[in-house]
Amino acid sequence: MLLLAQTYDPEHPHEDVRTLARLDRRSADVLRTLVEADSVRSAAAELGMHHSTVQARHEALTHTLGYDPRSNVGRMRYIAAALLLRLTDPVTAAARPGAGPQR
Repeated sequence: MLLLAQTYDPEHPHEDVRTLARLDRRSADVLRTLVEADSVRSAAAELGMHHSTVQARHEALTHTLGYDPRSNVGRMRYIAAALLLRLTDPVTAAARPGAGPQR
């Protein structure tokens, strides 16, 4: 991750970073929770949403991102993009709900 951060050019962000930056706050929170949770049901419980709703959001986010954020590769892409987003615009990224310290 350090090498990734050192070589990153915030003036030319990767498409994954631009996609995360375009998400509304609720979608960003759902995405973060989906990535961190053990299952869609546990993500739904944490978000206070019905699991079918979270599953539908997961499918929509998968389409928007172009990858499944719950797969191993997708989680790594999300983690890298979220880190680079914070490096691109730390003030805006820090103001997003759920952008604080990871659990």
